This record gives sequence, C-alpha cells and structure tokens, in this order.
Amino acid sequence: MSDRYLAAIVMREDCREARRVGPVARRHGLHIALEADDLVIAAPREAWTQSTERSASAVVGNLYFRTGPCDSLDGSNESTASLTSCLARRALGDECWGSFLAIHLDRQDDALIVHRSAFGSINAYFTLLGGMLAISSDARILAELIGARAIDWDVMARQLLWDDLAESRTCVAGISEIRCGEVLRWKRGESPSTAAHWNPWNFTANDRVIAERKEASARLHHDIFEYIGKRLADLDGAILDLSGGLDSSIIAAVTAQSGVSLCPVNLFSAATEGDERHYARTTANRLGLRLIEYCPDPDRVDIVRCGSPQLPRPHARSFVQEIDRLTLFAAPEARAFVNGGGGDSVFCHLQSSGPAADVLGACGFGPAYFRVVHEVARAAQCGTWEVLRKSLIKARRSHAGLEARRDTSFLARPWSANEVLHRPPWPMPPAVTPPGKREHVLGLYNSCFNMNGFGRSRLLKPVFPLLSQPLVETCLAIPSWAWLGEGRNRLLVRRAMASYLPDEVVWRTSKGGLGHLQREIFRRNRDLMREMLLSGRLQRQGLLDRPAIEDHLKPHSALKSDKYGRLLRLCDFEAWISCWD
Repeated sequence: MSDRYLAAIVMREDCREARRVGPVARRHGLHIALEADDLVIAAPREAWTQSTERSASAVVGNLYFRTGPCDSLDGSNESTASLTSCLARRALGDECWGSFLAIHLDRQDDALIVHRSAFGSINAYFTLLGGMLAISSDARILAELIGARAIDWDVMARQLLWDDLAESRTCVAGISEIRCGEVLRWKRGESPSTAAHWNPWNFTANDRVIAERKEASARLHHDIFEYIGKRLADLDGAILDLSGGLDSSIIAAVTAQSGVSLCPVNLFSAATEGDERHYARTTANRLGLRLIEYCPDPDRVDIVRCGSPQLPRPHARSFVQEIDRLTLFAAPEARAFVNGGGGDSVFCHLQSSGPAADVLGACGFGPAYFRVVHEVARAAQCGTWEVLRKSLIKARRSHAGLEARRDTSFLARPWSANEVLHRPPWPMPPAVTPPGKREHVLGLYNSCFNMNGFGRSRLLKPVFPLLSQPLVETCLAIPSWAWLGEGRNRLLVRRAMASYLPDEVVWRTSKGGLGHLQREIFRRNRDLMREMLLSGRLQRQGLLDRPAIEDHLKPHSALKSDKYGRLLRLCDFEAWISCWD
C-alpha cells in the first residue's frame, strides 16, 4: 500500500497539541508504530523505529545502503546497525539512497533531523504547532491538527506560473514541505529550517565527468540492472505502465532479467499518436510478458473532481483519472505500480541547443562543435542554422542560477509580470556549469514534482525506478553532448540496452502520448470549463485573464492545439481548490 504516515515530535513538555496526535492518526486508519513522550510515529504498516534514552529514530519507506554488509534496511541486526551508524555520523545523505523519510531525534541535544531522500516518492509536509512539529505525507491530516484550512493565494499565484516546481511553502497556509533531497533541522526554542542535503552539482564537476562514451555506456548498463533491480525486488504482482516507449521498456527488460513478475498495461488512443501498441507488444513478446491493453474513455473523466485532494498543491491532472482507473482494474490485487516517469530527464533528453552550447564551451569553435550542432538538428528534426544560432546565444549568456520557464498564458498581467520563484528546490549551481547541464538538472527537479501526478498513489505504492539516485548521479556525470548521435537522443542508454530489447523499440525516433485523450476531454467539457474558469475562485481572486479565456472557450470555436492543455490544467487547479477552500 502507499506509504502514508504521521510523525509528531514534541520539544516542549506542556505541548497540549500532542494529545491530539493519536486520535487523529486512528481516524485516518493509521496505527501507532512508536509512541514515546517526545516522538509518535503512526503508519498503515510497520515502519522501522528505535528508541533509547539518548535518541529516537524512525524510517518510512525503502532505504538502501551504498556500501556495507547489507543492501537495504530489512530489519536485520546488521542493517539496523548500519543505519544507526549513519544516523550517528550524520552521513545518511551520502551513504544511503532510495525512497524514504528518516527521522532522528537526539534527546541529549534537543535536536531533530529529518531526511527526505533525493527522488523519493514519499511526501513530507510539516507544520509547527506550539512545541510540536507534525510531519505527514497527507496534508489533510496536518490540516486537521491545525484545526483550520486556508489557501495561501500568494503561493498559488506562483504555482500557476511555475506549474512543475515546488516552493518550500505549499498552497495551504501553515503547511510547508521537506522537498526531495532536503533535510529539516529543528532545535528547542528555534524555528525549523530546511536545506539541501543532496547537491546535483557535485556530480557535474570536471573531476566527475565520464568523457568516454564506451565507459559511459558500460556504467549505465551496470547501474540500470543494479539499482533498478533493487527498486523492483519484492514487487511481484505490481502494475507496470508499459507505454511502448524506451523508458518503460527498459524497466520491462530489467524485470525480465531479474525474474520479477509484473503486470504490464498499455493504454492507447487508436489511430492517433497515442497508439503505441505495436511497440509495447513487440517488447512484451520479446520478454515473454502478457500485455493488457485498454483504450481510455474521455467520457469517464470528471474535470470537477480532484484525483489527489490529500496533497497541498494541485498536482493531479484530470486525464490521468482514466489511467488510474484502467490500471487498477487490470490488477485489482496489486499493491504497487511501476512507472518510467523521469526517464527523459535522467537520460538527458533536452530537446534544446544546450548540448551544442556545452561542447562549444568545452572544446571551442571546431569540428566537435559542428558535429554536435548537426546531431542536435537531426535528433530534433530542425534546421542546422537554427541550432547554430541558438547555441551561440546560449553559450554567451551569464547565468546566476537556473532558468525555470514561466507560463503566463491566461494569467492576469499583475501576477504574471511581478512574481518571482521563492526558495527553488535546487542548490545554486557553480558559475562554470554549462547551460545544457543546467537544463539537465532542471528537468530532474521537474520530474520530482511530476511524481505526484497519479491519483492511484493513495491506494498503491508508487515506484519510479529510473529516478534511482545512483543512476541519476552517473547520468549527471556524462556530458550533455555525449547523449546525442546517429540522429537520436539518449544514444548511450540505447546502446546499453540494445541486446535486451527489440531493435525497433531501442532505436525508435517517434514519441507517443495521450494528447488525443486530452483533446477529446476538452471538446466534451468546453462549456463546463468555461463555467469553472469564468466563475471560479481563481477568477474571483483576480488571477486569470478573463478576455483571453472567453476568447479560447467560445462555443463551437476552433480547437487551438497549443492551448487546450493549459486550460485543462487551470481546471485542475479549480478542482483542487474546491477540496480546500
């Protein structure tokens, strides 16, 4: 089942709020895994806990060790000793990886440290109540402890601009987030603070670069089977979202090699770009898998309903309701689902002139640069001169940080013109970091946000094995331009997996999607969307551009292909707001 939990840490003896933790946890179906005077852990299934006179600790989720006698925290004496050592030395971020939340309370120093793993799908939201800090993956539990719920409209305005990034503050007032790769610290009498414990730029430095393509492919081959294999262990019977694309096919190949039995499901929109059944079938036949196929029904999508009301941001997208419904129907006994999300970001599929700008900075204006310009143009199916021009401009820019793209469409001008992103989720990059590698890292943080896009995460444990931290770190060390060649992106991982998958899957250049499903949802709900966006809370709050929305949602007007997705997304915001306002 999903890793839903509630942790409460008390730093003051007269903290009245602590008395409410147990009853609230039980009302939400959680049982108490650890209960002490200063630490309460509630979870639906047994979490690892330990309490002594000096300290108390707990881990929710899956934790793996990089070195030592044990691969993972499995409850054995050896693994418990390894974790205790890591906690005592404050080396958790360096020596462990996985999808977990680790809590360590030092009673001698009255100090609390909470680690959320990099690329962990277990959310960690927190609120401070007098002398108690409460942490949960379900923001509704925290709202119940607070005793009130209200939307933070300043954060909401920025969320509309940067829809795939998370600030420390959430869209619910009084609730903040420990984001992927961050650590929370709290001492008696002080305010809690968060900071990054995982730094992507450590792996992009010159002394970490894997320059030779042959070595890079060999490292990728090892890491894919080593770390993805560990993430898939003990997942027999889980759902595998097998789209037919390269990323999900890689996961399927690892399952076949490791002997894990998953239930592969392919969703298709017939006679459109969303029909990838041929590729999924080819992969399934090669690997001996029994593929289940479904065609999503746009009439079953309810754009007024929010698929993830337990999250303090509008993560859920309406069209994913059909993905959730059909995959749950395919394997009603499943306890987890496996998804290839993040693969494009991990394997540096940039779709920009960034790799050409990077090689220009590294090798100068010579043959290597022109070769990469040509490869970028071939892979993106665009003009060579356009890539040349854009890469020269990009290489000359001086960047103080990452450039997260804003989406100002359909937003009122005062909001879209003046807002800034507060506390982005990444550490500041070194000035020497090339622009393509900055884009690579930005894509990874976008992937962290998008892990929350599945409503079935409330019922099933979500697993995103391509976002395994050691694999990500290897990919960060590979120059952006090394991923391009033979007219294809992600060249190195294609080579690493060529002997395990059908050629037409490994070397395919087309890319599918569920755009047809979204277009049909738009057509069927245009009048309802008009009502939601012209009379809803976003409009009343002054956040939306009313004339632009009226123009695009006129009855019987032509479908403007580049805008229907954004309008549907604004309806997702309204659906989430109705759960909290």
